[in-house]
Amino acid sequence: MFSLGTESFGGFLSGFFDKALFTGQAAGDSWATGWTTFYWSNWMAWAPVTAVFLARIAYGYTVKEVIMMNFVIPGLFSVIWMTVLGGTAINFQMTGKVDIAAIIDAQGTGAAGYAVLSEIPFSGILIVLYLLAVMISFVTATDSTTNAMASISATGITEGAQEAPIFIKITWGLIVGAVALIFISTLGINGIMTLSYLGGFPALFLGILSILSLIVVMRNPAKFDRHSKKQKQRDSA
Repeated sequence: MFSLGTESFGGFLSGFFDKALFTGQAAGDSWATGWTTFYWSNWMAWAPVTAVFLARIAYGYTVKEVIMMNFVIPGLFSVIWMTVLGGTAINFQMTGKVDIAAIIDAQGTGAAGYAVLSEIPFSGILIVLYLLAVMISFVTATDSTTNAMASISATGITEGAQEAPIFIKITWGLIVGAVALIFISTLGINGIMTLSYLGGFPALFLGILSILSLIVVMRNPAKFDRHSKKQKQRDSA
């Protein structure tokens, strides 16, 4: 199983760019549209509010600490997680221990994780931990998103420790929840994918503008450093 996981990781590294840029247009393959393109749009939709949230929690930390805690360590954990669980799932499918493909066809992709975990020692404990991790991830993502959107919608926030008014957070939470409920109730999982497409496309242009703004700030950072200006004013007073 370990050797299979290692081989899977090697295949991931060797085919990263090939698979990441695969669109399926030449071969008429619809898989890329449903997965790769979907996640492109999903990441673009998440990028603006995630950037605001990360900027807020990064206040007071060094660039090295922010990169390590938000990119390097989560990236390494994801590699280990995908290698171990993905390799295990492939092993179960190839050896016939668990027919994951049939389970996905009959019950959906959500059931595949439970099918794999149920065949691992201490499955009961692992499934509980898995559900707990999913719940924490969902709550954290929802809270950070509404918090970031509320911060963008509020005025007068100049310090990292300042929070937007609670009623703005609740308003955005209700709006996001209602829109997601409407889409998933009327269109199912495809509704969530459509919602990501709709959010990702305009976010693409917002991301481009953000990159241009970053270049402007980097060319003259002192001009936009309001914190240092306020500190100098306090020291002179």
